[in-house]
Amino acid sequence: MKDFEISNKHRDTFISEAENLLNAFESGLLQYEKSPDKELIDSIFRVVHTLKGISGMFGFNSIVELTHDLETIYDGIRNSQIILSKEIFDVSFKLIDHCRKLLTDANVTDEHNKRNQKVLKSTIEKIYQVSFKPAKTSEDKKPVIKTTPENKHVCTWFILLRKNESLVKQAINMSYIIDDLAALGKVKTIGEVLDSDTTEKTGINYGGILLVTTASVAEIEEVCLFISDNITLTRIAETDLLAEEEQNNPVAKTESIDVAKTESIDNEKAKTAMAAQVEEQPTVTQNTEIGTTVTSAKKKTTISHISVSTDKLDRLMFLVSELVTTKSELLLSIENNNTAITFDSAKKIETLSKNFHDNAINIRLVPIKDMLLRFNRLIRDLSLKLNKKIEFIIQGEDTELDKNVLDTITDPVMHLIRNCIDHGIELPEVRKAKGKAETGIIKLNAYQSGNEIYIEISDDGIGIDPELIRRKAIEKGVIDPEAKLTTKELYDLIFLPGFSTAQSLSEVSGRGVGMDVVRRKIQELHGDIDVTSEVNIGTTIKIKLQQTIAIIDTLLVKVGNRFFAVPLQDLEVCTQELTKELYQDGNRRFAYQNDLVPFISLRETFRIKGATPEKENLLIISKNNKRYAFSVDRIIGEYQAVIKSFGKLITQQKYISGASILGDGNLTLILDTSQLIERCENTKQSKTIIYG
Repeated sequence: MKDFEISNKHRDTFISEAENLLNAFESGLLQYEKSPDKELIDSIFRVVHTLKGISGMFGFNSIVELTHDLETIYDGIRNSQIILSKEIFDVSFKLIDHCRKLLTDANVTDEHNKRNQKVLKSTIEKIYQVSFKPAKTSEDKKPVIKTTPENKHVCTWFILLRKNESLVKQAINMSYIIDDLAALGKVKTIGEVLDSDTTEKTGINYGGILLVTTASVAEIEEVCLFISDNITLTRIAETDLLAEEEQNNPVAKTESIDVAKTESIDNEKAKTAMAAQVEEQPTVTQNTEIGTTVTSAKKKTTISHISVSTDKLDRLMFLVSELVTTKSELLLSIENNNTAITFDSAKKIETLSKNFHDNAINIRLVPIKDMLLRFNRLIRDLSLKLNKKIEFIIQGEDTELDKNVLDTITDPVMHLIRNCIDHGIELPEVRKAKGKAETGIIKLNAYQSGNEIYIEISDDGIGIDPELIRRKAIEKGVIDPEAKLTTKELYDLIFLPGFSTAQSLSEVSGRGVGMDVVRRKIQELHGDIDVTSEVNIGTTIKIKLQQTIAIIDTLLVKVGNRFFAVPLQDLEVCTQELTKELYQDGNRRFAYQNDLVPFISLRETFRIKGATPEKENLLIISKNNKRYAFSVDRIIGEYQAVIKSFGKLITQQKYISGASILGDGNLTLILDTSQLIERCENTKQSKTIIYG
């Protein structure tokens, strides 16, 4: 059982590393598409090469099969033998998407993945056959000998391979490494290099590889990256020793490996053996990230990691050491009945607790740029599909958000960008007729103000016509024909379920379709969303979020014997009113600063029993430039709420967004101000909930 758990842990580490490599591959392609650069091609080649290597270690042979062929193409591109065409771009993006699916389907059991595997392999092979120049002849099939500024003449190198238990556990497939070495020149193996077994569990066997090449030391070491701890590289001659050996001993030619012409039976045996071993003993790799693993289904594993700077970890270790020291001081002072030191230690622990809180939040924060790759890819694919020219501008990509908030907000932002592409940006000819540039602009701007993060998604497209929204709303019976709504109130209607202003249905999106889901997701994060637009000028959607939702600042209040917490960011002011004056008429409004503010009673909303006090405290909330109020019995004070998960019991309750445990063990419920505001706007139609 223990071996199985270790195996899964290491495989999860591989999946995380593979996802990072696929992201780097995708990012490199998108950058090269905008501004071609030879260094980017070299970088892409190294990524594909590394992905192939680590996939082979862990038995993901389906990924190895595809990346091995694609690596050959990119090697040809960087050696000016193949031109990077649209077909290569397209198949590369398809391979990235397919490999992401293979990370949860290593044995390719899914029928759809099986078909894609065959199609992609066939497509890559055809691209190579058509694109490789010059045409293949008997001479062209020979490995290309590379020349570098460092080493322009042929040398013979000897690679001493130490085959020990560590190499076996890593499940290195030596056949792939030999293939890559052969691409640098001529290769001859000495001993059982392909046989990774050792005669004894703790013994060491040796093998050797002769390599004749003009490649540099760095290029050879790059190929041998995954076995670097098990080899010694020595230059033994400034000439081609294998050529001299072939002249003196013709039989030796048959022992020399020419990958372009032959594939040995030993290679096939080694591949099979390695694939079997990797299931039992995956490689042990170092992970420099903090993360958690969540299994949502039997065949689906998702891994979330946060890269943490060493400065933050050093700070954490310092706080831990201080806490251990202070704890010892506290215990010793209690034992010696030293009240002064006990008091000082308690105060120090209080300070350390706050520092731990700040440090923990900082560790969880990740830059928004972590989610931007998906947006770049989305815009690239949809602009090609819809024949639109789009420039994506990003500002504030280093703005940081809590990892959970970032994961939750990615899909809503993706939906908003999709709407901008489909129904915001016009076709080039339409934009030109309007006097606009043919290339539309979509801008994502992120910035921080206090403990709040703002994300703005804007386009310079067609905009949203408020009169069109009004007509649609009247047609659907959402508003009365005589209703007088402000422009902002009309824009808010697009967040109603099923409400759309799209003139025609689209398989990509519809302006308004799904916007109710977008708003709900944002409200779950205690955030707000606001829309501003101008016809033929563009649309801007602003999202306001808390930097972290793990710990939030609240105002603690009490109604009867129940505790409630209101997020401080929503609170404008607190005031008091006589109860009999507050409820003397039925309109549930009170005068405040020349305004009639609607209010609801939390006692009535949650059906809490007990006598109502003579004076009620009113919490005035400001949302969307409007004021609302909640009446409570007593205001206790500011409280830093650590949000706890209480499952469906809490999350499915209306008006409640979470819960927290007070210092005395009592439960406090965190109010969902957005839901309560809806109740303020129409108390007659709101349903009460029963708690306790």
